[in-house]
Amino acid sequence: MFDGAARGNPGPAGAGVALYSEHGTLLYRFRQGLGYQTNNAAEYHALILGLNQALDKGYRNINVQGDSQLVVKQFLGEYNINNPNLRSLCQQASEIASNFRSVNVQHIPREWNTEADAQANRAINLRG
Repeated sequence: MFDGAARGNPGPAGAGVALYSEHGTLLYRFRQGLGYQTNNAAEYHALILGLNQALDKGYRNINVQGDSQLVVKQFLGEYNINNPNLRSLCQQASEIASNFRSVNVQHIPREWNTEADAQANRAINLRG
């Protein structure tokens, strides 16, 4: 699961990730300070962080969940990406995702994403 957060939009931002086993056990938590970003850019950075961490941990078939409908729909090609920065971040995420055997990406309600949200909010205070 991934989540991004920004205090203000744009403002100080962070990315958070929670990796779970296929049975729902929390395995890893990651967070990254992003400096000054928009909330949508923070969401993409969180997606990229999660993909990189899953790849580094050796996973090859993954389910990715996030509460940003915009990022999920853009990543899946269901929404156009007009912002050049977001387009670049989406391309980065797609390149990383191509290293997996399978990637299933889905939107989830915010209340199901509490661990990644907590990591993203903690990460706001980290240096980007």
